[in-house]
Amino acid sequence: MAMIYLNATNSFQTRAKTGIQRVVRELGRRLQGHDDCALVVLHDGAFHALDAHELPAFLAGQAFQPARRLGLEALGAGDLFVDLDASWGDACYLEPLWRQLKRQGCTLVKMHYDAVPLLFPQYSHDNTVYRYAENFALALRYADHWICNSRAVEQDLHRIAERLDLGGVISHVCPLGADIPMAGDAQAPAPFSGGPPPRFILTVGTIEPRKNHDLVLDTFDTLLRDAALADVHLVVVGKSGWNNQHTIDRIRQHPELDRRLHWLSAASDAELAWLYQRASVCLCLSHYEGFGLPVIEALARGVPVICTEDSAMEEVAQGAAIAVPLQQGAVVDALTRFFREGTPRVPATYQPPTWDDAAARLLDIFATLRAPRGLHTPPHQAVYLSIRPEALLRSLRSVQAHMPFIDEAVVLTSDACAPRLRQLTQAMALKTTVLTEGELGLQQLPDDHQARNTLLRRRLYSQALIDDNFIAFDDDYRVIQPVDVSVFLSNQRHKAYWFQRDGTAWLGAFPHPTSFDIGLWKTVDFLQGCGFDTRLYNAHQPQLINKHLALQVFQRTQGLGCDEWSCYFNMAKHLHPGSFQDEPYVAGGWPANFESWLPSQAPEPVLFFNDLTDDQPADETVQAWRTGLAAAFARRDAIQPGPPSLVVADGSARFTEPMVSCLPGQSLFIPLLSDCDIEGLQVRFLTHLARFADPVPTFLHVAVPSDRPGRSFTVQARAACAGHELAASFEVHVREHA
Repeated sequence: MAMIYLNATNSFQTRAKTGIQRVVRELGRRLQGHDDCALVVLHDGAFHALDAHELPAFLAGQAFQPARRLGLEALGAGDLFVDLDASWGDACYLEPLWRQLKRQGCTLVKMHYDAVPLLFPQYSHDNTVYRYAENFALALRYADHWICNSRAVEQDLHRIAERLDLGGVISHVCPLGADIPMAGDAQAPAPFSGGPPPRFILTVGTIEPRKNHDLVLDTFDTLLRDAALADVHLVVVGKSGWNNQHTIDRIRQHPELDRRLHWLSAASDAELAWLYQRASVCLCLSHYEGFGLPVIEALARGVPVICTEDSAMEEVAQGAAIAVPLQQGAVVDALTRFFREGTPRVPATYQPPTWDDAAARLLDIFATLRAPRGLHTPPHQAVYLSIRPEALLRSLRSVQAHMPFIDEAVVLTSDACAPRLRQLTQAMALKTTVLTEGELGLQQLPDDHQARNTLLRRRLYSQALIDDNFIAFDDDYRVIQPVDVSVFLSNQRHKAYWFQRDGTAWLGAFPHPTSFDIGLWKTVDFLQGCGFDTRLYNAHQPQLINKHLALQVFQRTQGLGCDEWSCYFNMAKHLHPGSFQDEPYVAGGWPANFESWLPSQAPEPVLFFNDLTDDQPADETVQAWRTGLAAAFARRDAIQPGPPSLVVADGSARFTEPMVSCLPGQSLFIPLLSDCDIEGLQVRFLTHLARFADPVPTFLHVAVPSDRPGRSFTVQARAACAGHELAASFEVHVREHA
């Protein structure tokens, strides 16, 4: 059974019970009882799963020794690993852990409460800023999904990711709960054992700069001068945090301390509940909150709340709080009106979220992550991008003739091409809908082919008329044999057609790469960096696509210039390993020639063909292409490669062999090995000169000319590394023909 592992290490180690740790304990209390959920903690260098008899001690924040060791190898494909806690505070380096979990097939889910250390570092401890930033950067690479506790936090997350230009994030929102657990009746805090003040303002939160206690104190000092409010007290509940000495001194030296000003630095849950039940109003004036638990805890008990406007606190209050700007005059006016005019209490219609609600919402999200909508629905729709009317017509006719399960086509085209496309397709039996770029709000498209197609597909797949599952076509794909739905979906598994087993070995048209090659290098760099497989799936043939997964992948890879299908299938099969099945591609005509690159294996059978015109006999064209491909494989396999490697290490560059002897027409594939980040690379031989930067390929390709038998030439490489230019060279001796 696939499991959901909830990482609660920080709460276990710190034994804290407020803030994030309260969230972890409340959600853990409700999720641990599910058969497929387990709370896990790092202890003595290994994960341990908490048993039912250990849960009470964990919930109470007590120290204990977890007994059930959980081997890391137990976490695998289909499992969710949920980073539920404040993992930036864990006493371990998380990168190798997260990479190993991804390598084993786990889906990594990041619970995201706020980004205060990044957005407002002045409100955080220096150590927290450093550790949080490192943790956040790792999560941007490895997290498959993010769960935010408010829309405000989600929006900030997307803005940060966009600003860092590292792609997007796939996010969901799960609001937190408001109910405070209590054992027995609420207890009065010691200062109020003789009874509560007649009227008091309550503020709850750790005393640190972000919580803005100075504004609370300034406001209270103003109220002290109002004789009509002589019976109003201020109760501050919160432990001492950091960078707060000025505020702590103000409280301790305040002339009304223990008279009208009360500070409770270690209130229990029961004491806090007692205060909520009796408070006149709750002040929540933080500069920033990701959620603001005190807001909904107070509102849930009928306590009016004055909070910061345009904040997550205003969002979670759902209109039931009084929102004010963070100005002393505005807060004083709001409080004065409240006490003098008797502002109505919390609306009876307000329904506070509970921890049961939060746990149920979290389980719903987990269920969605495991089974996207319509994943197993048989496709009946072909979806195209096309600006070539005649080519599209040939493709549509072949679909109509050989794919009877397809009864509808949707085409996105340019505004200029739309009239001709509509004219050609209106008489077809296959129902065809033509959409234009203008109709989808696309007025200006990127020049880069890869970026342009990704944008077009993202906008097209967002349309309601696109089915959950569909077959993605290009207009150069012709169906040349009968094809049934099992070619794409069989036993509820999507067939994922690849043409290259390992994208890290892609050379393409090196040393003169095309935009296609550069896109694949960027794709492989992204996939490797995030812990995914690197097969290449842009196989120039129709593919079965789930629109919801595709839109998530487009979101995750936005702005990176990656190949959408290689990202889609590598990510989809990782997230849903039981629903995808790798298959070698079954399309002919690609590659169009065999000089630049070859696929990992020949397609068998050939069900589709690229750029097949009406005057080309399909059988003869396919056979000729297969013969040429087989001959190219034979030439490649006959070569006995033994090229040197280019090693960039220890502040120098060198080839591992000074001279290589080879045959005319041979290709040398030279691995590039480095212990540093190579910022730029230049390769020169004969008349060829190639320059690379971001990304730098992992192989060099030297194409030996066929007209130089008995002669030699030099291959020179220059690598820019750490501000230095490092040079190396070797000789190629071209042997006489055998």
